[in-house]
Amino acid sequence: MVDIPYDYGKVKDFYIAPKYRRKGFGRILNNYIEDVFIKNKTNVVLLSPDPVSGIDFWKAMGYNDTGIHKGWGKHFVYIKHLSDNKTSLKIDSAILELITPTDLIGINPYNKPQLKEVYCIWKEYCKDINQKQRRSDVKNMAWNARKHKNISFRAVYYEGKIIGFKYKAYDEINYILPEYRTKLLR
Repeated sequence: MVDIPYDYGKVKDFYIAPKYRRKGFGRILNNYIEDVFIKNKTNVVLLSPDPVSGIDFWKAMGYNDTGIHKGWGKHFVYIKHLSDNKTSLKIDSAILELITPTDLIGINPYNKPQLKEVYCIWKEYCKDINQKQRRSDVKNMAWNARKHKNISFRAVYYEGKIIGFKYKAYDEINYILPEYRTKLLR
């Protein structure tokens, strides 16, 4: 979830069936989970809420948006301090260092809007290098990255918009739209 050198609790899956929502079961389950964390001396909990139905629930439970993934245009990492101590402050500092207007996000071959956006960038890239562009190239790269874990195909998000991509194991980004190159190279 978050790559920081401190121990923290994680809530990975939390689901209440729709017919049982708004009856207090979510709050009961959350209180139980937090009690388990406290008994195990875990002071901070991080989670990624569902963007459609989960954000309001987790805010009501006392979780706050960390601001991580702001470059993606979405706020997906939420935090709650169960008690105050030095580790909590260190975790907050580490999270502040992770906040950036730019993010590299893996391209999901099932996400058609994302593929469509990346294809537009791919067309610009192909024009720049005088290569014939094909829509299937983007989809094939995404499938290969998903199939072979050692291959990465990532979109470069800047303030919620895809502006480039990174393919394979190169350290540098393969392509960024010209109008964003000066902003990112500052």
